Amino acid sequence: MNIKDKIEKLLRLSESPNENEAKAALLKARKLMMEHKLSEADFKVLEKQEPVKIETGIYFTKKTNYWITQLLTVIAPNYACNNYMNKKYRKKSHQAIIYGFKEDAELCERVFKYAVDCVMSWIKELKKSMRGQTAYIINSYVDSYAQGFIDGLKESYDEQTEENEQEWGLVAVVPPEVKAVTDGMKPVYPNNDTFFASEYYGNGFMDGRRFSMEKRLESEGTV
Repeated sequence: MNIKDKIEKLLRLSESPNENEAKAALLKARKLMMEHKLSEADFKVLEKQEPVKIETGIYFTKKTNYWITQLLTVIAPNYACNNYMNKKYRKKSHQAIIYGFKEDAELCERVFKYAVDCVMSWIKELKKSMRGQTAYIINSYVDSYAQGFIDGLKESYDEQTEENEQEWGLVAVVPPEVKAVTDGMKPVYPNNDTFFASEYYGNGFMDGRRFSMEKRLESEGTV
């Protein structure tokens, strides 16, 4: 996301019904405009947006890789998005779905897929090193690592939110139009009996804490 995109997003937030949030967003937008010698005339008129649905193409079941939906549940609100799962009739697998305004949803999808890739890469290496072990033990290690990764990432996001709120009074807010899509949906719970492996949970927690999308986005020229 380049500087103009960041400023436009702040200008959009400045229209928030939350007076404190709107004021803080406008102040930050003006500060960035001054730093980069830009004016409001340099920005397109922000039209009312409609939320979009993104089918991620990432699937899981109640028994296998259920951590995928838990991971997205942590990531999505930090990009002003909502998430849910979609299952085809008579199929066991669920697809992870992202719902939000276009730019937010597209960025959320890229972060989510990168995070899934990170966990899947670890799982692949684990399985290579544990050939001959039972599926029960391997799945227990996988579930423990994944849960640790999710908890570590959540803690990292919570700290970033606290820092942003202290400095600017800004937090990621999921718009009402986006939240509404999951109204009335019933939660689905995992169906597994794996055991908790503290060592693998701890490794996952540290990797989740260290997870960062910034370098990936910088290499793509999008920040």
